[in-house]
Amino acid sequence: MKNNIVNIAKEYVFNLFKESDQKLLVYHNYNHTFEVASAAEEISRGLGLNEKEIELLLLSAWFHDIGYLVKDKGHEQISAEYA
Repeated sequence: MKNNIVNIAKEYVFNLFKESDQKLLVYHNYNHTFEVASAAEEISRGLGLNEKEIELLLLSAWFHDIGYLVKDKGHEQISAEYA
């Protein structure tokens, strides 16, 4: 696996979920985040986006709901801060 920023973000997000005490997140969990990132990559490649655009999209996908580990309301801003 290449040591690029997307893979670093993927591992970082994985570890955040793994170490979180928010084990009861039914929907906004690592599996959901993984599925969003996978779908985003598939769609972006199908649309013919360039590698830089795909990279930005995937970084957004990996961090899009990570704020739920802190709180529900306002999670979007927290997600952005993590990113």
